[in-house]
Amino acid sequence: MKKQLLLFILAINIFPCILFVLSCKKDNSNNNTTVTVVNQFTDPRDKKVYNTVVIGTQTWMAQNLDYDTAAGSYMYNNSSSVESTYGRLYNWNVAQLVCPPGWHLPDTAEWNTLINYLTGYFAAGGKMKETGFLHWNSPNTGASNSSGFDAIPGGDWNTSVYQNIGNYAYYWSSTIADSAHAYCFFIENSSMDIFKNPSLKTYAYSIRCVKN
Repeated sequence: MKKQLLLFILAINIFPCILFVLSCKKDNSNNNTTVTVVNQFTDPRDKKVYNTVVIGTQTWMAQNLDYDTAAGSYMYNNSSSVESTYGRLYNWNVAQLVCPPGWHLPDTAEWNTLINYLTGYFAAGGKMKETGFLHWNSPNTGASNSSGFDAIPGGDWNTSVYQNIGNYAYYWSSTIADSAHAYCFFIENSSMDIFKNPSLKTYAYSIRCVKN
């Protein structure tokens, strides 16, 4: 009887402690590197399906846009096999118009909202980059893809040559820098930073659309 009473007293004292430990378990729901929702979207124009991800308050495409336009968009090295993985590259004028209905090219303020949610320019790139070396060249510094953005390095076209695939992911914004330049954001294989830079509108970069 004394033994049963002792066990009962221990259970009463230990059980609240267990509840306390469980209730204090780290909640990642507000962690800035936690993916909230992953979904899919079908482009009604050509029926291509894209992964999408909710990061903070924004819904982004988690793949590079791959919509063929009559002019102003390009396959890297004119290779359809590369295009199927990395999407197409677009000059800035076409980039303004090419996102599917219900989506748009993000401006610098929307890019900054994403970057700030991922704790700033010095860390966001790593949280956006696909991990490993399937698409990124070594060293793919700091890549965790903890945001679910799944950035891959589609390179660019500078009006004379295709370059930088495997090393750089360039993305247009809709914000003008001056009459000849607009702002782009880029991530590189050797850094966990993300960078903002004015670029000639005639250059062709990847696109990530954001939901209206």
